[in-house]
Amino acid sequence: MAESASSELFDLPPSLLSWLPGETLFSLVSRQHAFWGYLGACETSTILFGRRQAGTHHDFPNELDEFCTRTGSVLGAPDDLALDHTLLSYYRPFSSAGLISDCLAMMRGKSVNHLKYRLGLLTSSFRANHPLKACTVCMDQDVAETGWAYWHLEHQYPGVWFCERHAEPLHEATIKSTGVNRFLWALPDRRHLTLDWLQKSTDAQALKALASTTLQLLRQNRAIGWLDGAHVVPVLREAIRQKDWLTPNGNLRVNDLTPSYLAWTQKLRGPMELSALPSNASVAASQIGRLLRPWRTGTHPLRVLVLISWLFDSADSFLAAYDSCHAPGGHSSEPESPDSEQPCVSVSPNDETRAQLVTHVRAGMSATAAASAVHVTVGTAMAWLAQVGVKVAKRPKTLTSAVQEVLRTDLLQGLDKTTAANKHGISVQAVTRFLRTEPGLHQAWQQAVFLNRQTQARSAWAAALAADGHLGTNWLRAQDPSRYAWLYRNDRAWLQVNLPPVVARTPVASRVDWDERDLVLSAEAEQTLEDLKAAQPNKPLQLWQLCQAMPQLKPKLSALDRLPLTRRVIERGLRRSKAKLIKDLL
Repeated sequence: MAESASSELFDLPPSLLSWLPGETLFSLVSRQHAFWGYLGACETSTILFGRRQAGTHHDFPNELDEFCTRTGSVLGAPDDLALDHTLLSYYRPFSSAGLISDCLAMMRGKSVNHLKYRLGLLTSSFRANHPLKACTVCMDQDVAETGWAYWHLEHQYPGVWFCERHAEPLHEATIKSTGVNRFLWALPDRRHLTLDWLQKSTDAQALKALASTTLQLLRQNRAIGWLDGAHVVPVLREAIRQKDWLTPNGNLRVNDLTPSYLAWTQKLRGPMELSALPSNASVAASQIGRLLRPWRTGTHPLRVLVLISWLFDSADSFLAAYDSCHAPGGHSSEPESPDSEQPCVSVSPNDETRAQLVTHVRAGMSATAAASAVHVTVGTAMAWLAQVGVKVAKRPKTLTSAVQEVLRTDLLQGLDKTTAANKHGISVQAVTRFLRTEPGLHQAWQQAVFLNRQTQARSAWAAALAADGHLGTNWLRAQDPSRYAWLYRNDRAWLQVNLPPVVARTPVASRVDWDERDLVLSAEAEQTLEDLKAAQPNKPLQLWQLCQAMPQLKPKLSALDRLPLTRRVIERGLRRSKAKLIKDLL
């Protein structure tokens, strides 16, 4: 019936609503659901996304390809929907192009199960559930101007807890969080909004400053990854230097800057989302040390935005410093491709030694003399010069010009260093030194190694899939765990498209003591229901309220047939029949 409704509705242009200013995709579909008047969320999901529970993630929805097919792309292409109307827009400036491409592939496909892990949210200590937020003043104005109260995308960004337009605190929704009503289509409703977080806040002005900085930076129409570590750390360190928190050698004066940073984070630790910010001096010192040195891995955007709001008076002052740092002829510049005539990478403006070395060489001094002048070894000087694209004359003892050309060709094809050394009769150290001192060569070699590894892993997986695909993913994975792990970490979009069909599993005897679990859960549920009734004696309780107060119950709702005591407690406490309770769960 839903599928026939789909074809009938899309024959009528008025049946699809259009975008409201700054609206999220979840909000648009929620309005569409209310406009159509379906009782069950699954009916709208089936019509627009093809499956009963598809597309309902309010932050990173899946099945965007199916959505565009069913709507004729009149609301936008899949990538545009993801980057302009979901929270992927928040992570875009801080992530690599490859990571964003993987996220887009997951959102266009059937599952986004591992998307938050790929973005590093599950290991960041910050909340990964992205609570829905709304400004009540905006709600009133939206209703007056458009007839709808709806979710604004900018209100949903992590770190934004004040409405920039009205300077009002944002209310946090009690639905779509911790798994409560996760398949529900919902619009802002005062009955499901709370300001509990505001009671914990110590400085509204600090939260407003963080929100303003966040919104202004995210509105910048710049390249993917423009706020990643390679680009933002030099700007932050220059701000640190101007505050005299760097030694002449470029080391952090941790004892001097930590109290200031800790004081700033204490002002922001109101919402639970920001509770992972440092709470004491030792944690603050450790965190600031990692963030102001070259990053080995990515970090949550909130940490970067908190640093920027701490060090700069406004987003405009940060952007001015950023553009100055990365402008041609400035302290640092954008990396060029390995094939460019003058490749270069960002160099910390605070590294006076490297800056002096480059200045000496460009003034005509030899690499040896320049190295002596700045008190570093010649090998270190050569490596530093290669990093900024400065090519200097060499006097090799073993790597003659002919050997260098052949070795360069082999390395550009991704040949392993040990193999290359054996092939040309030189040491591995000589190959490493050659990679480090030839401008652009090391990056090109790394890319070639990656492409070779990717080709090998794809070919091996495809061969295994053709031979044993009928045995399922777990079987293929067990035959060569490292191959699967490499593809999962580095080429996940391709791997998702090349997985075997799901193989039915043989039922395994349960090892869970359901009777014991039922006794514990039923007792906890009964006590929780009594507390909730005491808090609102004249109002009927809802299932979502129980789940909100008792998060451990939510994962067990699908197994209530094995938990008869718990089910009866819930039915009695909520005054629901079994049939009504099942309908509520759906």
